[in-house]
Amino acid sequence: MASWIPPMQGRNGMEGKILKYERGAMALGAFGSVCYRFDLFGLSAKHYAVLVVFCLYFCLGRYIMECTTAPPMNDPHTYCKRILPNKRKKSLVCLGDSITHQGLSGEFVRMLREAREDLDVVNCGQNSILTHTVLKERVAWVNACKPDYVNLMIGTNDVKGIYKKVWGEGSKVTWHINEDISYEQFGSNFERILESLYTGGSAKIIVCTLPPMGEDLSCAANEHIKKANAIILKICKKYRASNRVVVADVFTSLSEYLNKNTTAEYRKKGLKVDNFESVGPACALKKYVLGKDYDEIGRASGLRLMIDALHLNTTGAAIVAKDILKELK
Repeated sequence: MASWIPPMQGRNGMEGKILKYERGAMALGAFGSVCYRFDLFGLSAKHYAVLVVFCLYFCLGRYIMECTTAPPMNDPHTYCKRILPNKRKKSLVCLGDSITHQGLSGEFVRMLREAREDLDVVNCGQNSILTHTVLKERVAWVNACKPDYVNLMIGTNDVKGIYKKVWGEGSKVTWHINEDISYEQFGSNFERILESLYTGGSAKIIVCTLPPMGEDLSCAANEHIKKANAIILKICKKYRASNRVVVADVFTSLSEYLNKNTTAEYRKKGLKVDNFESVGPACALKKYVLGKDYDEIGRASGLRLMIDALHLNTTGAAIVAKDILKELK
């Protein structure tokens, strides 16, 4: 058995919301059944139809939340408990946020798993996580896996919280962060994350730059991303004498695709990251209920590489996977 097994991954505080939807559906279902059985309150067919609609709403909400927040396939807990004790393959651990978790984002981790069947690919992604909590607990999860390779792509939610203070305040509540979210904090956290991964084992570490936030590469949000990526690249330069830390510049690759396949005018008309929350429920509905693919979902918002101006579609994920695979040597 592994010396320490990371805990089972939670749902980032969504357990309570899932339970509320579940209880809502059960309460409405029970109320309607009792009223129908004993002919209470003189409810008409229209009243029962409304009850059914609301009951379906709660059931659907619970189902979508369950799908989008479920722990990823082969997370560190599962790997350390079931696979590591009898390890037969080299391992790659992908550490990141929702873009890595992939409850509602293009599945580059799955693509890596399919492309490199000689590796056990572990998904240590978590929706909405920031560098604060990655440093505090998730680095230890990664090191417990004793990986041969680590892919690190973290910081989008830090930048998002700097770009919009209201998002930052929400993240502070969710992840119990006391200090303000800032570039200074991000840089310090990222440097300590990389150092802890570097000294915690012998893995080759593939550091990804952060993807764009929205496809308008000149927008204010992407100026923030560029600043964060400059910090990441500066930190990585400290390891240039080592062959264990390499950079996969996914921001540049994604940007080159957009510049080649779209015009600046087209990109400016696409959905902005400022409005990504407004399409989130619709994206989840299209994916998990209507069965639409991520590329189709993104096109509805005028996007080529993303579904909601924050999370990647399948085309975007394939570009990220290709960049990482180049460094998996």
